[in-house]
Amino acid sequence: MRNAGHSVKAISTTGPGSAAEIARRCIDLSADLILVAGGDGTINEVANGMIYSDVPLAILPGGTANVLAMETGIGRWILQSADRLADWVPERIAVGLQTDGFERPPRYFLLMCGAGLDAHIVYHISAPLKAALGKVSYWIGGFSQFGRRFPEFDVEANGQTYRCSFALISRVRNYGGDLNIAPT
Repeated sequence: MRNAGHSVKAISTTGPGSAAEIARRCIDLSADLILVAGGDGTINEVANGMIYSDVPLAILPGGTANVLAMETGIGRWILQSADRLADWVPERIAVGLQTDGFERPPRYFLLMCGAGLDAHIVYHISAPLKAALGKVSYWIGGFSQFGRRFPEFDVEANGQTYRCSFALISRVRNYGGDLNIAPT
């Protein structure tokens, strides 16, 4: 497909983890822009495939909460954002880095990094429930863990070690798009 003198190719993800590889492949093929239509998880995967690249990332929000789109002012709806795409100006943003000490590769994050309760809820969310209820499914997942004890682990941040069973490192104001947990 051709558009305004540029070659445009749509590539669909095939499952968790595939978006990073697709982004790397596009960069290797000299892409001058990567446009991702998806939710925060897909966007984060694409960003992990683009780390250290100068190729800009454009976002068309299509997820459950669209926290990144809301935090950056892009908007919550894909068509609304697409209409304004030509007016966007690239802006470099810092990313967070998560390492786990278990010899797994580091992961970068744009919004937040959760461990313990948060990670358990996100990992175990029912896809059909999420499709039917959207953000409410995360609340259901969270409340279903009420009273459960999670294993403790150490978190190192800013040179200090903390023992906890739940950790959330946030680069944005809102948790899940609605709860203002870090106003500054």
